[in-house]
Amino acid sequence: MIDPTLYLSIVVTSRNDDHGGGLLRRTQIFINGLAVQCERYQLRTELIIVEWNPPQNKVRLADALCWPKNNPMLEIRIIEVPPAIHRTFSHADNLPLFQMIAKNVGIRRAKGSFILATNIDVLFSNELISFIAEKNLETGKIYRIDRDDVDAGVPRDESIDEQLLYCKSHLLRVNKRLYTKSVHEQWDLLSFFKDYFVIFFHKTYRRLRYSEPYLHLNASGDFTLLSREDWFNLRGYPEFEMFSLHLDSIFCYAAFFSGIQEVMLNDPLHLYHIEHSIGSGATPGKGSKILDDRIKKTGLKNLKYRDLIHYVNDMHIKERPLTFNSETWGLFKNILVEQVMPP
Repeated sequence: MIDPTLYLSIVVTSRNDDHGGGLLRRTQIFINGLAVQCERYQLRTELIIVEWNPPQNKVRLADALCWPKNNPMLEIRIIEVPPAIHRTFSHADNLPLFQMIAKNVGIRRAKGSFILATNIDVLFSNELISFIAEKNLETGKIYRIDRDDVDAGVPRDESIDEQLLYCKSHLLRVNKRLYTKSVHEQWDLLSFFKDYFVIFFHKTYRRLRYSEPYLHLNASGDFTLLSREDWFNLRGYPEFEMFSLHLDSIFCYAAFFSGIQEVMLNDPLHLYHIEHSIGSGATPGKGSKILDDRIKKTGLKNLKYRDLIHYVNDMHIKERPLTFNSETWGLFKNILVEQVMPP
């Protein structure tokens, strides 16, 4: 049920398994920064953390993290998806967290007028939170932003302003609409031509037949902001029981074919992503091969770029978005345990 006093719901998912290295540290930075900014810009927000399949030999996130107190602008809810539910999914033994299904759990239970799906290792620029706090977001729009990757050494105990200064001076790469560019390294020619081929294929082969634009799909899972109404009409991300690659991209195109307009948020609005270990997520270059090898070793399924093109072409032919999920998307029929933090 929507809460008219809550303008924004932010949905993330995690588990206490140190995925990517320093997971609790990165999460603490994210929570602390968000709490300060919500109070500073008077943005009534709820943060929903979906704790999926928590490891039985580790403490829960509620006990592993420190939680902001006496902050009237930020409500924090932890929703647990227990191991028993996790085990009902295909490949549950090889994939401990189904990222997009987990985010749907939070989106389905969000109470804000607008919902931002993101991750636990990001920082928002002050200008970005200030922009959202102006409350000029619109239904029928999907808000996207470039992702700036920064060095993992963001100081945990400094102020949010000091942390943002660190991010600006320790950029590693920028994830733009058509490319990812390392800030300090030379172009890797093999990666450049591979990326160029993908862009050429998408912009020529498909545009010879169709006219839809090349949406900003790069790192879309780190910042996807729509109204609650639009998220619910689209029934969230596709709930495919596989690794999460390209599932966020399919959602972006489903939004497009439903008539939702992409809006880019540009400088000085920034999203900073704290670097994780290579291969633990979609890191370009060497990290992509490590991730691909890890997926192959476990026997997991994941969508390829050609699969994404297939779904997009299908939506074009049908002239409407594909509906991937049933009305019970987001584990709606399941009764899940929730905690409000701090207790």
